[in-house]
This record gives sequence, structure tokens and C-alpha cells, in this order.
Amino acid sequence: MAMFRKAVAVLACSVAFLANAEDKPQRVVSLGAAVTETVYALGHGDLLVGRDQTSLWPKAVHKVPDVGYPRQLALEGIISLLPDTVFASHDAGPPHVIDGLSHAGIDVSVIKTGPTWDETKQGMRLIASGLN
Repeated sequence: MAMFRKAVAVLACSVAFLANAEDKPQRVVSLGAAVTETVYALGHGDLLVGRDQTSLWPKAVHKVPDVGYPRQLALEGIISLLPDTVFASHDAGPPHVIDGLSHAGIDVSVIKTGPTWDETKQGMRLIASGLN
């Protein structure tokens, strides 16, 4: 466990170093198809360094590394991409992975995706805000 904490601390320092002074994300991981599509729709697909297995559109996303199925994620796989920001659908997990990302110093935004227009707008606003 101590070795894991040291590794997380080193990676957190690396992530902090990669973030620019304006706090605008430079390296984004997107977890959830709707979340990924929103990142692209907002014109920031070039920031993606990782995506989940269900993120299949637009076609350009296939060039982005796949971190696995959104409900069975591994902390190490995501952290290895050195993201400064993770946008995760509310059902991404398991919860200890999402918590672990925050503990590693990565900015994590959990996006409520749902069938209503209000939930969709709220999620889009949260992603847009996170992307500055």
C-alpha cells in the first residue's frame, strides 16, 4: 500500500506540472459516450488522451487510447495517461477508482447523464466550464 501511495504522489506531481497556469485542461480523459461526444461537440476533442470503451463517436475518437469499460475501470490505466482532467459519467466506476483519481490530484468532474433535456444541458455546461 505504501508503494501505491508513493506512485500516486509521483504521478500527482507530474499531473500538476503538466497543467498550465490558466488551469485550462491540457490532457483530458473522458468516461462515457455522451461525455466524449460533448467534448468533441464543444471543439475540444484534441485534448483527449483517453476514453472509455463505449466512446465510439466521432470516428476520430478511435485514435484515442481506450481505458476500458466505464463501470470496470482500473486506476492505473487512467493515471498512466497523465490526465489533468477527467470527465466521468455518473455511472463510471467503480467508485474507488473515481475517488483515487481525485486523490492523485486529477480534477474529476462527474457528469449526470440522463434522458431529460435539463440533465443534458446541465452536463454540457459542466463540461464546457471544465474546459474553460
